[in-house]
Amino acid sequence: MAFIPVPGTATVVVPIAIGAITIENVFGYKYSGSFDSSDAAAAGATLAAAYNHLLPAQSTTITYGDMVVTDQASSTGSQFFYTGMTGTHGSDSSNLLPYQTAGLISWTTDTRGRSYRGRTYLGGFCEAASDGRDVNPTLVGYFDDFAGELEADGNFCVISRYELNPTPPPATIPRTTGVASVITGHTSHPLWRTQRGRATR
Repeated sequence: MAFIPVPGTATVVVPIAIGAITIENVFGYKYSGSFDSSDAAAAGATLAAAYNHLLPAQSTTITYGDMVVTDQASSTGSQFFYTGMTGTHGSDSSNLLPYQTAGLISWTTDTRGRSYRGRTYLGGFCEAASDGRDVNPTLVGYFDDFAGELEADGNFCVISRYELNPTPPPATIPRTTGVASVITGHTSHPLWRTQRGRATR
């Protein structure tokens, strides 16, 4: 598949090791001018502040790795590492929930349509954060705190590299140039979800 550029935008990959399994959260981040290490540091610092809100409910057995920040303006865009969270563990020593169990934050932007909404699945939580099938209200509050950091930053975004096909099938087709829409709102879901991989859209 050909690379689809997204001008003025980087991605930030946040790896979290849960036992032998690593899960990754990926975020879009808009920058001004030329992409450099200062943009990577700014994006990483905001995400570190966001994830710090989750640590009280995350297991002592999980470990954060280096965040990888990559310019998406071209297929050869610069890449930097943010290490401010590297080696960090959660604070909860109760039993870990099943690996695939995740909290969910849904993102909205100022643009309507499926291509301009996003989701972040968050894992590594313990039984103490669960009320049966429900996420403990305290943790839902942590999700809101997490989302608030990204919204206050004003540069985190939903990236869309595909658009609806006017003459399906297929249902979607690649864009010539990707679109990045700044996150303006969120919903923190009160029920546990199943984290699963999905194709980039």
